[in-house]
Amino acid sequence: MNDQKRNGFVGYWGSMKASRGAEELLDNAESLAGERKYLEAIEIYQAIIETFVPAIQYADDSNGTIGDAINNAVEGLKKCSVFTTEEEKDNLFKYLVREADKKQYHDWDWEMDLLNIAAELTDDEIKTRILFDQLDRIGARENEETHPSEYTHETILKLKGIVLKKRSMIPEFKTFLREHINYSAIRELAIRDAIDNNQLEEAKVLANAGINIAEQKMQHGCKATWHKFLLEIAKKESNIEDIKKHSKVLFIDSGEMEYYEEIRRQYPVSEWPEKALELMKEMPERISVIQDIPGKIYVREENWDGLLSFAKQRASIYFLNRYHEHIIKHFPKELSVLYNQVLRKEIAAAHDRSGYRHFCRIILDMEECGVKEDVKDLIEWIRRTYPIRIALQDELRKVIKNRY
Repeated sequence: MNDQKRNGFVGYWGSMKASRGAEELLDNAESLAGERKYLEAIEIYQAIIETFVPAIQYADDSNGTIGDAINNAVEGLKKCSVFTTEEEKDNLFKYLVREADKKQYHDWDWEMDLLNIAAELTDDEIKTRILFDQLDRIGARENEETHPSEYTHETILKLKGIVLKKRSMIPEFKTFLREHINYSAIRELAIRDAIDNNQLEEAKVLANAGINIAEQKMQHGCKATWHKFLLEIAKKESNIEDIKKHSKVLFIDSGEMEYYEEIRRQYPVSEWPEKALELMKEMPERISVIQDIPGKIYVREENWDGLLSFAKQRASIYFLNRYHEHIIKHFPKELSVLYNQVLRKEIAAAHDRSGYRHFCRIILDMEECGVKEDVKDLIEWIRRTYPIRIALQDELRKVIKNRY
């Protein structure tokens, strides 16, 4: 990394080169972990963290590659820590608290990430005291700031809760949960503890209270966490109506197909087509567009007429490429017509060689439809309409060669 540093700063390309080196090291570490050489892998992860955390302070990481390398190293360290011996765990704990205490980690999430791993390794009174003292120092430091971080304070509490639970300090853990239950991270710990102990009614009360608090605070993104817990509980209870209810909320909120599949399993086959259409209608437009929900559902249900109709509505290269393999099997002629229409629009709007190259190559996809007349019609239109777009004509020749 020092080789890339000029005038006290690492520029964009220097950061890219350094991150590529980190990627190679990460690959090596992953291979070592796969061979169960966990200590060797840990040493590589530590080296990446120790090198790149201070380096990111003076580097252009606008594309996030250095940050990603650090995140991956921390994640690798966490995974490998599980497979170490007791003595190795003791040494790793000491390393983590010592490393996280360095000033270079202040104001970065990696400080708490390292201590999160340390919390999982805390198994006696001495380690508990060391970790809690360090967490308290971080809390005191945060309180001295003009704008103390709510996230850091909540994470400190969460790590303490994890340790109390891990060490089976049940009375202390229960008291801790009651005192800090208004924090989302602690509510999650309390719900998980209740579920693990099969206290499902208590878990439901806590999760529903979390939903109410999120609604009052207009924190709609937090509601998904509590609905996921309620869905888990509903499955444990084999409560079909609640499974439908919470899966539907989560599907409409996120557009994730795993929740669609969960809902689907709860209905008789004969009822499902109608229910699937109802779900599509209930999807918010923003989720429907971003997640491409109707297209996914049409494919899942093998509703090819619906997919074609939807393709005509969307009429974009992105959509045609995404569902090309499905539509061409059932409607090759109709797909050819769509390509002809959409490519004309896109080529008209393109303004550089890169765009011309991209759209001309899609003519090859159009050829797969087997309707040569449509392809020939499009090519003649391009030649006739844009004779002085030299770059466009050049890219077209490269694609069609002497076929037309």
